[in-house]
Amino acid sequence: MIKACILDMDGVIVDTEPIQLEAFRVFLNDHQIQVSAEFLDALVGYSIQDNMEDIKQKFFDQKAFDIPSAIRRRNDIYLKMIAQQKLEPLPGVIELISFCQQKNLKLALASSSDQQQVDTIMNRLVLNFRSVFEVVVTGDDVINKKPAPDIYLRVLEKLNLPAQSCLTFEDSRAGVESAKAAGVICFAIRNQYAEEQYLQKADRVIDSIQEAIDNHFRELQFF
Repeated sequence: MIKACILDMDGVIVDTEPIQLEAFRVFLNDHQIQVSAEFLDALVGYSIQDNMEDIKQKFFDQKAFDIPSAIRRRNDIYLKMIAQQKLEPLPGVIELISFCQQKNLKLALASSSDQQQVDTIMNRLVLNFRSVFEVVVTGDDVINKKPAPDIYLRVLEKLNLPAQSCLTFEDSRAGVESAKAAGVICFAIRNQYAEEQYLQKADRVIDSIQEAIDNHFRELQFF
């Protein structure tokens, strides 16, 4: 019986992935490093800490490269880009929130992004958007981010619910692996960044949240 819905933020609630990747591209260009679209796409779903460690290993190796400073620089670029954007919830998000409110389901946000990014993006969306979430867990709240299960385990702890009573929506390999490692029911949203074979680890693979509401919710038992 489903008693809560959990949403990832980037790529699920709002389409920030292109902005995230452009910020990485600008950051690398500042270091005279040019990368392919495939390289950037592979960053989706993982924490900036993990991505920066990968970037250091691939491009800097023995060169001096301070990861905390690099993260701050990349985040500064990203937040400036976000501040110039008009952000709208992706298709089905508002409908899902309305459905959960009608069914008295709890709503939670589970994001690997840091608190500042979550706050900035939530504030750029419709008024009081964040207030609909009873629980918000960000990358700052755990040691191990997605694909580790820690973020979802923290959400479950805060919701005080067992994993199998929670349905989440993810859009990346790391997100799906995180949710399933925690035992949460997971619907994966197809997108241009995640390879289909990795999304297949989810309980369902869908094209949008709206599709889930229209075609799959009748299969589930909601509290």
